[in-house]
Amino acid sequence: MRSAKHLRFVVLAVFTVMVLVAAVPFWLNRSVNVLLAQTRADQLAQQRLDDILTSMRDAETAQRGFVITGNDAFLEPYERARRTLPSALHDAKELARTDAERASVWRIARVAELKMAELDETILLRRRTGFEATERVVSSLRGKQYMDELRQLVAAEDARGKARRDALRVELLARSGRSFTVSLAATACNILVLGALLLIVMRMLRARRAAAAQLETQAGQLTEAVALTTRHNRELKLVAELLRAVEAVPSLPDAGPVIARTMPKLLPGVAGTLFLLRDDDANRLDRHTQWGTPSDQPLAIDIESCWA
Repeated sequence: MRSAKHLRFVVLAVFTVMVLVAAVPFWLNRSVNVLLAQTRADQLAQQRLDDILTSMRDAETAQRGFVITGNDAFLEPYERARRTLPSALHDAKELARTDAERASVWRIARVAELKMAELDETILLRRRTGFEATERVVSSLRGKQYMDELRQLVAAEDARGKARRDALRVELLARSGRSFTVSLAATACNILVLGALLLIVMRMLRARRAAAAQLETQAGQLTEAVALTTRHNRELKLVAELLRAVEAVPSLPDAGPVIARTMPKLLPGVAGTLFLLRDDDANRLDRHTQWGTPSDQPLAIDIESCWA
């Protein structure tokens, strides 16, 4: 009974360990997917900010070319920036996940809008008043300050994003290490539990074989006891029949044939001879009858020669 309880406990432990071993890859895969998704989202957000900065640089270069030459051909990057900047700023705000990221993106958007307004102002001024008036506005360095601040904000966000991605990579490696440790420990536990299960099963098999051998021995003993009891009952029955037959004969000499017929049944394979005392001599015995294998017993013997 105890072995059966141990067996159920070990089977439950094996099942639990196997479920754990099977669940570890799923857990690791889910963790990896979550971390990779966070990394991709962070890279996409940073790429949006880098695109905004690149677009603003191109627009500033276009502004300078137009201010110097007055040629509208230089304004294509500026026009493209005016078309794409609102949606780029909107996407950057949507991709921000934390309050700190949203605050940083809003500052970047505000500075980018101020820079774009400064570009609009100088280009319009160049169209209306010419180079010299515009050059004085550009020389005030207001646009440069906006651009420097924008570069600093994007660079700072880039550094924070890199730190976040590095932290995600460290976390990914840590989870991978924990997963390996859990898998290794679960595998070792599985081996130990399977070994215990094998030991219990072998012990149960040995106990069952011992019980079967004991039952077989007891069955043999019972069979021998039944056979012995049957033989004893048969012998008692024969003895009873012999006694009734002897009592039924009119004289002792007449009991000889009865005894000769019954003794081979009572003692199979045993030969014998019946001697009776003489009527005229109490010291002599005459051979009266025999059964079984014929013997060379004399016809008469002294009473002292009879072992009975």
